Amino acid sequence: MQTQKITAIHSELQSQVLSGTIEGIDVVGYKIVCEAGHFVASRAFSCVVEPQLADTILFSLGPARQCHILSIIERPGCTDTHLKFPGNVSITTQQGELSLNGSQGVNMSSQYSINMVSEEVNLLAKKGMVNIQNMKAAGSTLVSTINNIQTYAHTLETVAEHWLQKLKNSFRQIDGVDQVKSQDAIHTVQNLYSMRSKQAAILAEKDIKIDAERIHMG
Repeated sequence: MQTQKITAIHSELQSQVLSGTIEGIDVVGYKIVCEAGHFVASRAFSCVVEPQLADTILFSLGPARQCHILSIIERPGCTDTHLKFPGNVSITTQQGELSLNGSQGVNMSSQYSINMVSEEVNLLAKKGMVNIQNMKAAGSTLVSTINNIQTYAHTLETVAEHWLQKLKNSFRQIDGVDQVKSQDAIHTVQNLYSMRSKQAAILAEKDIKIDAERIHMG
């Protein structure tokens, strides 16, 4: 009996991991050149660093010649890194703290909104600037200690149930009209009360009382 010769049938193409250089970037993908030839690759989902021209990269070559950039080995003449994600990104640390440190600065930008939620927020800086077109602040208690305050506003409105001021000296200069409307007004001056004007009018519906040890009129 003659033994039959059995030959296993399998594909000679297997997945490979190669190294190459990015020679071009367009809407189709990343153009890679290496010893095996020229390929067009896309970025692997786990490769979060955005590749650039002249980067030396590792990429996978599948049986159907599909290519994916796995990592960036070397970037000549530049150490700038751009992390790019296709969708939402969440960074979570279940224990410990999460720190972002930049020796030259930290920039945050968004086309829509930036939300911060925390039990406590601390800001410490030598200088600061806030430029917001429309701003609304709500809270329970505000305590501030400031050496100097300068406010420039076209219109300033304050609505409060109680207003208490304690000042050592107070100086006001009003170019227009100064109008005070209240139910009762009480002025208590320890030493001198002086009022000077070109014209003065005091009107009362009932009584006017002036009580002093000496009164000079005229």
